[in-house]
Amino acid sequence: VKVKVDNTPPTVELDSPKENAVVLGTIVNIFGSVSDNSEIKKVDFYVDDNKLIGSDTKVPFIFNWDSTTVPDGSHVITLKAVDSAGNITNSSPLNVVVENRRKGGGGPTSTSKPSPGPSPAPAPSE
Repeated sequence: VKVKVDNTPPTVELDSPKENAVVLGTIVNIFGSVSDNSEIKKVDFYVDDNKLIGSDTKVPFIFNWDSTTVPDGSHVITLKAVDSAGNITNSSPLNVVVENRRKGGGGPTSTSKPSPGPSPAPAPSE
């Protein structure tokens, strides 16, 4: 009797949000592309120092992250894919900037894009 051993780890890549994206709110869609030569058992979603924020067991692998649970500023998101044989692959880390409390010029000092200033006043007509 031949036994087929699955030693092939899954592949996983974060698709959204994009690198250095500015995110805010209670629903930030995090999703990735995951594939394997067998079945994917689950995908875990992590923020910062491997803090588990959620898991998904069905395609498409999506988690709605409440970004208000972390302070404004830079954060790192990673995914961990586990296949049915127990092989594990971690995604490359993805950097995002959370800006939930940024209103009217206040907010964090580390952002990935400049804050839009006030709109210029229209020129007076003569």
